[in-house]
Amino acid sequence: MYVAAMNIRSHKKLYKKGDILGNEFTENDILRFVDMGAVFLRGEASFSEANAFKENIFKESEEVVFLDEDALRKMRSKSELVEYGESIGVDISENLTKEEMINLLLNYIEEEEDNVAGL
Repeated sequence: MYVAAMNIRSHKKLYKKGDILGNEFTENDILRFVDMGAVFLRGEASFSEANAFKENIFKESEEVVFLDEDALRKMRSKSELVEYGESIGVDISENLTKEEMINLLLNYIEEEEDNVAGL
């Protein structure tokens, strides 16, 4: 059983810190989340250890986890970028190049962070 160490949005729902993840994630998704420190196997780590993950990779708003440029570039496929875009509320066409997708996401994230900072 995998537990969210932070808020994670799937195509089905928003998992909050401490929630047990559902079965909509692939094995590769789970492995990527574990590598990023976003989830941990129940009983293997405490929440405080899970929250000590790479601070430069994630920037968190109240409900959405924003990735930085390095984390976006580490995504291996366009479909991963599309899925991540959907998780933060951005519709991305797979007709774009990977670079265009990354730039679109970065622009959106920057605007959202500016909106949050301006509140």
